[in-house]
Amino acid sequence: MRKAKLYILNGLIVSCVSLILRFAGMAYNVYISGKLGAEGMGMLSLISTVYGLAVTFATSGINLTCTRLVADALALSTPREARRSLAGCMIYSLVFGLFSASLLFSLSSFLGEHVLSNRQSVLCLRALCPALPVSALTACLSGYFTATRRVYKTALSSIMEQCLKMLFTVFLFSQLLSRGMGVEAVM
Repeated sequence: MRKAKLYILNGLIVSCVSLILRFAGMAYNVYISGKLGAEGMGMLSLISTVYGLAVTFATSGINLTCTRLVADALALSTPREARRSLAGCMIYSLVFGLFSASLLFSLSSFLGEHVLSNRQSVLCLRALCPALPVSALTACLSGYFTATRRVYKTALSSIMEQCLKMLFTVFLFSQLLSRGMGVEAVM
């Protein structure tokens, strides 16, 4: 009975956090849309697509891999093996995160000028590179917390990640726009 309650509680946590993040994301998009306008939102959409591909490469299935390896080790009652699996997954995610960041950085000129047809997007793509190793490590830790049935920690880290992203963006826009730089300087 205790496991059933734990599954229901974890399901409720994930559902509530998902709803909260969706509403926060909607409010965030309304704010960004008001600051960037239609053209800026179009460029943001294109940049986000390229960044999404880079994140997919950076994370490379590490969430599921870490979940599986750690859960298997814990099922066999070998916590030492679970720690070793986590360490290996963190190294893997850091390597892929750094590689994808360097790949995006080196290809940003080509992608910005030839694929997106906008030279201003090159700076934005390069600015997103440091987030790739962090995203990979976050995906790895998320897999670990899922395997250890600590979904609330994954939920809290998702909330913190989204809040920090939103606050950083609001801060960045307020700084750039208060200096008289137009939105075109951001894009």
